[in-house]
Amino acid sequence: MPKFWKKRIRRAKYLGQDLKELSHRGVTHVKTNLIGSLHKVHYVRKQVLFWFGAVAILLILTGVQLLVWRSLTSTTTATQGGLFSEATIGSIRTLNPLFATTNSELAAVNLIHARLLGYDQSGHITGDLAASYSNSGDAKTWEVTLREGLTFHDGMPLTADDVIFTVQLLQDPLTHYAGQSNWQNIRAEKKDDLTIIFTLPNSQASFPEQLTFFVLPKHLLENTSPSQLINADFNLNPIGAGPFSFTRIKSGSNGAQIVSTTRFDDFYNTPPLLNNYEIRAYSSTNDIIADLNNASITASAELSSADLVNLTNRNNFRERHALLSAGTFLFFNTAAVQTSQLSTRQTVAAALNLTKIRIAANRATPLDYPIITSRFQLNAPPIPKRVANTAITTPLRLLASDQAIANTIAEQLQAANIPVELTVYEPDSQSLWNAIGARDYDLLLATINLPSDPDPSQYYHSSQTSAKNYSNYNSNAADIYLAAANATTDPETRRARYEEFLAEWVKDLPAIGLYQSEMVYVSANFAAAFPESAVLVSPISRFETANRYSTIRTTRNRTP
Repeated sequence: MPKFWKKRIRRAKYLGQDLKELSHRGVTHVKTNLIGSLHKVHYVRKQVLFWFGAVAILLILTGVQLLVWRSLTSTTTATQGGLFSEATIGSIRTLNPLFATTNSELAAVNLIHARLLGYDQSGHITGDLAASYSNSGDAKTWEVTLREGLTFHDGMPLTADDVIFTVQLLQDPLTHYAGQSNWQNIRAEKKDDLTIIFTLPNSQASFPEQLTFFVLPKHLLENTSPSQLINADFNLNPIGAGPFSFTRIKSGSNGAQIVSTTRFDDFYNTPPLLNNYEIRAYSSTNDIIADLNNASITASAELSSADLVNLTNRNNFRERHALLSAGTFLFFNTAAVQTSQLSTRQTVAAALNLTKIRIAANRATPLDYPIITSRFQLNAPPIPKRVANTAITTPLRLLASDQAIANTIAEQLQAANIPVELTVYEPDSQSLWNAIGARDYDLLLATINLPSDPDPSQYYHSSQTSAKNYSNYNSNAADIYLAAANATTDPETRRARYEEFLAEWVKDLPAIGLYQSEMVYVSANFAAAFPESAVLVSPISRFETANRYSTIRTTRNRTP
């Protein structure tokens, strides 16, 4: 072996001996000075605990300082991108706002189309496509001015011509628009490309509520006969001016229909944060729960608190309760043989325990009148005690879409020897709407929207018996008070007339107020929807701020 390698082997041998000696000394030192001294630790335990505590406090303070520093220098905000998928109930047969009736159709319509006037987050009327609106002082002439630069999804400008064209469709009986009677004898004229003058046959202080219609594109529909509009291709391939443009309708899981939309970059009121928004139309809440459990849905406003116990990953969702400007009533069909008699209506009212009905519905906010009296500072008349003063032997036909509450009402009536024939349809089903339209009931359990204006004419004026006057209520005195209240913009006069109407309503008993409605909204924890403080005029009002919905959040540094 070469001399060179012999030297290195010898050095490695000595190095190993040195390391072994150092290891032996280290172990001996630890045994002597640490392990061997453990029995003496109790002499210095206070000092040891002090230093351990000091180190722990130092670590905690450092962590707190880091958290505070982070909160001061950064924030978590919604960012652009992502998909929001919302589950609704009801089939989709049309996306034309003139004919939309189901929750699914209305949800999609509110994404695709834009209103002339809309609602702000406090539930009051505000401009939407309109920049402003005003009246002449007598509430007979109203001027609406559009925003500049409005366009439809196809890039064509939206002008006063489109507004007037839409009004003409609303007025034409051949269109078959359900609210056509509200537009009789109203003249809409173009002042210029951005200004429309509405002239009414009578003063109408609540007219802005009527201006919350969706504006349709004249350039696409002007060659379609009003009588054929209900069958137009446009209805399932719409062009609107809302925050999202229509992409397609497809089929999804559990038999759902899916309306796909894409963000509209030229939306007048800040382009949406989301890239896409889907409306998934289901036939039952069980199907919605199934798809929430497999994480294919972001949110839904179709569930009750009782439904949420079936969510397998409840901690992944937020549950919100939003009080609505809506109420649930038991309407009497005053044109039916039995319920046309006031004595029959009083007997039914006497048999009902409203407190138990409200408890069964989990509703803590009673609603005794057709107007939310507290909102408008109305002095409501006392509700007299109802007396069972007639025998009812022929079954009363009760129509409803809420099985649980309908059962509660039926049980109370039957306990009072009032026979009931109960028919329950799925909410917003065509069968339900057909039965309501035909007034095929003596009693109707239904939820109605109560507008931001106190005027309840659409539900109780005799001119609306073929529309939303579900009671077929026909009272000359009530008509006079409603017309007088709507003929002025003076709040004191309006208040007095509505109080007189309420006294007439209580006396005639066309309906029984049950409770103010609320919307249960369940959404994934990562999603942001309508503001917590928002006042919703109706469940559909949640889409007023759909352009601010988000599913992606990011941490950004604060600006110094």
